[in-house]
This record gives sequence, C-alpha cells and structure tokens, in this order.
Amino acid sequence: MGRRPDEAEPLLTEAVAHLHLDLGRPDRAESLFREARGSTGRPTLVPTPTRTPCGRPSTWACCSPIAGGSARPNPYCGRRPASNPPRTDTPLMCGRYTFTMTAAELAEWYGVDPPADHAPRYNVAPSQLVAVVGRKAGTARRGLVRMRWGFVPRWAADPDAGPKPINAKAETVFTSPAFRLSARDRRCLLPADGFYEWAEVGGKKRAIHFRPAAVPVAFAGVWDVWRPAGGGDPLYTCAVVTVPANDAVRPFHHRMPAVLPAAAFAPWLDPAATPGLLAALLRPYPLALSAAPVGPAVNSPRSDGPECLTPAA
Repeated sequence: MGRRPDEAEPLLTEAVAHLHLDLGRPDRAESLFREARGSTGRPTLVPTPTRTPCGRPSTWACCSPIAGGSARPNPYCGRRPASNPPRTDTPLMCGRYTFTMTAAELAEWYGVDPPADHAPRYNVAPSQLVAVVGRKAGTARRGLVRMRWGFVPRWAADPDAGPKPINAKAETVFTSPAFRLSARDRRCLLPADGFYEWAEVGGKKRAIHFRPAAVPVAFAGVWDVWRPAGGGDPLYTCAVVTVPANDAVRPFHHRMPAVLPAAAFAPWLDPAATPGLLAALLRPYPLALSAAPVGPAVNSPRSDGPECLTPAA
C-alpha cells in the first residue's frame, strides 16, 4: 500500500539526511533530521540496535560516564574488532598513539584513582576503547573511564551510520554542529606519551614515533553520549582535537594532536573557562618532540606491545 504524501515527505527528508551524514555533512544532516520530525528533539525513527557484549575486560566500568554510572559491560564497546581496523594509508591525525605510563604515574599525573586493570598501550588505534579523563559532575575531582575512539554525536539516528570522526579540528571544534556542544560542555583529556605518523621511505611506509620531551602531557579531547531511543545502554565516544603541525611534525603531516602540558589540564577541563582561553590552549606543541623511526610491528593494530617501539632496522 502506498503512503500518503504527508507521510512520505518526512521519510524522504530523513533518507536525504542519512545521505548527508554518510557524506560527512553532519550540519546538513542535523537540520534535515529536525525538519523530518518537526522539532529539535531526538530522532524518533531510530531502530533499536541489537548487540552482543564486547567481551573485553571491563573493571573500569566499560564506557560508563565520567559522572558515574553502571559498572556493567556496555554492549556497544569495541563493536568493531581490532582485526578489521581503518586503513593505515588514510591521512588521519592523530590516528595512533602510545599510553605507556604506569598506573601510579597515571594516578599522580592526571589526578585520578589508579585503575585496577591498567596496562600500557603501545599502539592505540581508532574504534578501540581508550582512557579518558574528565571532571566528575558537580565536583572538581577527576575520573578516568574508557570510551570508544570515534565520535558519535548524541543526535545521530544510528551510531553505525555515517562518519565517526576520531579527530576534531581546533579551528572549528567550537562551531561545528557535530562538536560544538561537546566543546562547550564535555571536554576531556586523553592521557598519552607519544603518537605515530607515517612517512614513505624507499617506496614503503615507515612509522615515526613522536614523543614529547616533557611529561606529563595529554591530548585535548571532546566526548559525547548517544542513547538508544527505546532505552538501553548508552554509547560513550570521544575525539582528539588536532591543530596545525609544528616544525617537527610538518615534514610528515600538516596536522598533529593538540598536546596539552600539565599546566593546561585544569583550564581545559574547567567548565567555567571562556572560549578565548580554551582556544588559546589549542596550539601546536611548542616544546621539543623526539622523532624515532620504528619497525613494522606498529602497522597492524593487533600489535600492542613493546615491539611497536622497536627502532627501525
């Protein structure tokens, strides 16, 4: 049976919105979703997803909100297996990084309780669960949780549809429809002690590991939460803010993560910080970065041990 025009038009508008989301136009998609529903509320035609638990150790309350929440495993965590990563030849920045500090260093440097199941990470990759530090709701205390790296805005119709950016450009993070509310209200730190970029050497891509000379540092980040319309477990995701590359990184890529020194942690997380202050924190890293070519182990996201930092032969 055919649909009446007044029924078909919103559905057609919704279909076009999904197309814009797939094409990486979240601002246009958001407008069309609202037009299809006649309000600024949540999408109402969101299918109820069915997922299975990720099976990863979850004693950090896997993907639970920084403000607190259930410690039960979230079925959205780690949906994309590490054996099926994004292509390594796509120009992502920051697309891989290291997180090799001890649990004691993590607690001391970032002002959080030491996680019971902390393990060093030598090759953090997109779509994986990553450590995120933020302020707990209503207090000045910080908490550490895991979120999926690949941003899904709360207004998305389906967390599996459309782009899931791992980066947010500093120049537009406060104005982009996808990121602006998170940049205002949901800023976070991603603890890190280095990141990778790839260079072509002799016709082959070789990874370069960049490490700040001074620690601790963290990447500036933003996070959001997507909630199924019919209820169920929320999905917490994040993105790394990027800035123009500094002199050390520019020969390899035109962007780099927004590396924050320890003195910038509190201002970036401060809910009362002004846009001008926040924007001033997002600049190319001004201190020294070491650049070390490493072997091929890091090319596979399934590799996540010390061998990823083995010097190139």
